[in-house]
Amino acid sequence: MDPTLAHAATGSSVLDVFVAVSVAVLAFIGCMLFFCISQLTAQANRTLTAYERLADTLDREVVPTVVEVREVMDGIKRLPNVAGARLTEVSHQVENVAGSVGVAAGQAKKQSSVFGAGLFAGLKAYLSGHDDDDIDYPAKQLSEARGESNVKLK
Repeated sequence: MDPTLAHAATGSSVLDVFVAVSVAVLAFIGCMLFFCISQLTAQANRTLTAYERLADTLDREVVPTVVEVREVMDGIKRLPNVAGARLTEVSHQVENVAGSVGVAAGQAKKQSSVFGAGLFAGLKAYLSGHDDDDIDYPAKQLSEARGESNVKLK
């Protein structure tokens, strides 16, 4: 045999093994790529489904939420007017109560001064030792007839 031919046959078998290993690695990488793409496709499908649900929810909920926000804003706009009216009512009631308290305080002051004057006069009379029995009051004679002539005594 020719040495070049033997060398060529040996080189050819090494080349055949290298090609076979390369094809096997390429097939393995292809399988892995297919598996990754299938997982990626499933995740993309779930993501798109979630986006569709979100869009449906927004379509259903945005209009009622905007209506509620508008109602709240209208309530907030009315709040200063209502608060002003309530404040006016409270101030009038406070004025009424203050007037009533002033009247009650004046009456209490007057009554306490009358009571104090009476108590002082009584204490003064007691301490002076003056009896009311010793004072001679002149007897008063009624100048008019009391109608005794019309009364029949038995």
